[in-house]
Amino acid sequence: MNGPIPVILIGCGAVSQLFYRPALLALAGGGTLRVAALVDPAMPARTILAAAFPDAQAAAALAEVDAPRGSLAIVASPPAWHARNAIAALARGWHVLCEKPLAATSAEGERMITAANAAERILAVGHYKRFFPS
Repeated sequence: MNGPIPVILIGCGAVSQLFYRPALLALAGGGTLRVAALVDPAMPARTILAAAFPDAQAAAALAEVDAPRGSLAIVASPPAWHARNAIAALARGWHVLCEKPLAATSAEGERMITAANAAERILAVGHYKRFFPS
């Protein structure tokens, strides 16, 4: 993939607004990535982030988003939706950074790992608090 990496931000709540927004703005400003889509069923949450990323597609559901293979999906939705969102993103050929906890159960985690292996995509776990001072 040439050019900035397309990023699909799944979940536009507090974690995305407070922690991912500044990082994504900095990386987008440097040309590393571009926020291609903001996905959240709650329009008010999408609207807040759309102000920061006006060129991003705003969607209520992941199925509405069209992004190329090799894009990066950041799963910052509520934990109960992590497995469903990550597996759907992996099936579309996107790499996934999933906020902690990775999954609600070990069986969900295993399904996520199986999906990543089958798609030959990266599945990683984010833990933003590790960057905070002790």
